[in-house]
Amino acid sequence: MVTTGTSVDPATLTAGPDTEVHGHLDHETILPDATLVIGHGGHDTTMRALAHGVPLIVLPMHPLLDQKMIGRTLEHRGAARCLPKKAAPHRIRTAVDTLLADGPHRAAAADLGARIRSHDGSMAAADLIDHLPHR
Repeated sequence: MVTTGTSVDPATLTAGPDTEVHGHLDHETILPDATLVIGHGGHDTTMRALAHGVPLIVLPMHPLLDQKMIGRTLEHRGAARCLPKKAAPHRIRTAVDTLLADGPHRAAAADLGARIRSHDGSMAAADLIDHLPHR
């Protein structure tokens, strides 16, 4: 399953017989069955993948955003591999093979996912805002 977002028209890509290409899909529809996510390290997809316990391969696309930091942090935590934007296909393939077969990366992603699910971020943010001094 490949999603391109708005940057690439899915109709312009040639995919193998077992690959579907879409512009956008709802994360909650596909992530429960996902075994690996490959992305640029954006916060939304990354956090949603982790919330489902799915390991990632992060290929940061923009040098001035936090994508590289997110990828490296997750790699340090054992839940991802962070590769350069223009990584050679064999490096990506090796990372895919490792993460699909690897227990420690899956366990690390599952652990982070459990921690994410145990906190209600919206409620915590609302509580913090509610306790700010009123001016």
